Amino acid sequence: MAHRPVSRRYSRRALLRFGATAAVGVAVAAACGSDSSATDSGNRDDLARTLRIRGRPGAPAGAPAGILRMGALAASESAESGFTNETQLLAYSRLVATDPRDGSVQGDLATAIEVIDPLTVRFSLARDARFHAGESGLAQSVTGQAIRQDFARRASEDAYLFTRVVDRIEAEGDSLTLHLRGPFGLLFELLGAPEASVRSVDVYRDFAAPLGSGAFIPSQRDGDQLLLARHPLYHQPNYPRLEGVTVTRFASERDWAASFAADELDVWTRTGSPVPDAPTRADVSRAVRPATRQRGLGLSLLPHRGGAVVRNIEAFQDQRVRRALALALDRPALLALDSAVTSGPVGSAHLADALPPDEIAEHELYQLNIGEARSLLRAAGHDGLSFRLHVPDFEPLRAYGQLIAEQLTAAGFEPRPQVMDFKGWQTAFGAGDFEVVVFEIGGMTTPDVGLRMHTASGVDGRFSLWGYSNPVYDAAVRDALIALNPAERARRSRAAQRLLLDDVPAMFPIAAPTDAAALATNVLGFAFGAYDFNAGWLSAAWELRDATGG
Repeated sequence: MAHRPVSRRYSRRALLRFGATAAVGVAVAAACGSDSSATDSGNRDDLARTLRIRGRPGAPAGAPAGILRMGALAASESAESGFTNETQLLAYSRLVATDPRDGSVQGDLATAIEVIDPLTVRFSLARDARFHAGESGLAQSVTGQAIRQDFARRASEDAYLFTRVVDRIEAEGDSLTLHLRGPFGLLFELLGAPEASVRSVDVYRDFAAPLGSGAFIPSQRDGDQLLLARHPLYHQPNYPRLEGVTVTRFASERDWAASFAADELDVWTRTGSPVPDAPTRADVSRAVRPATRQRGLGLSLLPHRGGAVVRNIEAFQDQRVRRALALALDRPALLALDSAVTSGPVGSAHLADALPPDEIAEHELYQLNIGEARSLLRAAGHDGLSFRLHVPDFEPLRAYGQLIAEQLTAAGFEPRPQVMDFKGWQTAFGAGDFEVVVFEIGGMTTPDVGLRMHTASGVDGRFSLWGYSNPVYDAAVRDALIALNPAERARRSRAAQRLLLDDVPAMFPIAAPTDAAALATNVLGFAFGAYDFNAGWLSAAWELRDATGG
């Protein structure tokens, strides 16, 4: 029986909620650079040949206890396998996982990493890893050869990492060596993503999906509920700590919240909008995290994008005018519209690469200073500058547009709000055809997207949506995105963002919406703020405290 690939499914609107050009696969495309022979002279010193990876701490012996009850939207399931993204993270192992909170690389199937040179990375593999048992009842070993073969299948399925980043793969004994096409600073993030999950050639008996080797085994479906049982041959002793996980699918966010409120689930999460408020229940703790989406205000500096004539305001080429506009924004008032959080160029969903929250909050461009804004406009000879403010007919961006127009008017600008139907707005935004635009962009699941939005070639490598260009900043971004060591990439990323803010960019990041979760108080180890790393790596250590507090 031929297996079908299990991969994350995105609708165009989900991937780029308010844009028309970006996609995560395209967004990272230029990280290898146009010259595949390029190398990063600092990488070997930074990595000292061996990049330290962490493993799980030893777990005490003892029987696993409890079944964690989770939920998911039916619409989020893969049509091929019936698995959600989170189910896939629970069921499959990957070579490594990267914690977005600090950029650390954690070992999963890999126990050590050796960087031979910036284009050659060798992974030592766990010797006792086993796939889930197939129809024969046997659990096959997860060998380097098995991983190499599966990654080759990934390439045949046109998976970006294995067609654009990895040139060839070698497997020998308990090691796997990746030869890269060029230095690539997001290697470990992408190896830890669902699209790099390691799969067997065999399939589950009851599911149209290849066998995995993760902490939990998709075992049976009962109506709308999927049971994932503990993997008894998991490659890390005394893990996982649960007997299993159930995932119940719901037709709507409202049904999901109602089930949690009725104590039928242990976990409720909200990762999109509009959605209902957190369900009310006594025995819960609540968590909030920045979403992988960003709202901003973009200015059009030049009359051409990609060879086409577009709308623009020539006065925005004057840094004083851009600075005046930034100082006119009352950011706390905007954030209060729907409890969003402040965002720098790289959103705080990627804490390791983002500028520290205190630094962003204290930066001059993030301060409200109407008097200085008016003075700058007068000095530039543009007092009363008039422009169209393009706003999509979609909440909460309509409210953002209205409040921004009021704030800019108070500072001496003359904005003319133009609310546009979503389809027309999206087309104009994707072409860079606007004067000033209020937007929200999604799919920012890797930290490079926030950097690329400000480069001359833009997110997708074609052009800047804003017509903005700073060669020094572009060079700093390229320098960041060839650093294999995530810690070094993060350092360079922050340096690039400081350069950008000093130059006063043509797009002002304003806010990141928030995701929310509610957890039963007996759930331990569930880290909502770790995003996919939570289900993909931390899930083996999830626990349920019993009623006596044991």
